[in-house]
Amino acid sequence: MLTNTLMATGTLTVSSSHRSRDGDPDDWKMIAFLFRIVELRCFAGLSVEETAEVLDCSARTVKRDWRKARASLYRELASSAG
Repeated sequence: MLTNTLMATGTLTVSSSHRSRDGDPDDWKMIAFLFRIVELRCFAGLSVEETAEVLDCSARTVKRDWRKARASLYRELASSAG
């Protein structure tokens, strides 16, 4: 599942077996943030700097989390392909 993949990347090292059914609210905030970066970069076509401005964070944060999100998406797609 993509959310579990996203949670297993970067600073989020939460196993689904070690979470409550609803998960930690901070984990879900991070997942939502990563999804928002993907949405702005892929679907809105914003640059790193534009994304940082929209999300009110630094470009460095966007770059770091963009790498996490891309890696998670790549692993998810690779595992579902075979």
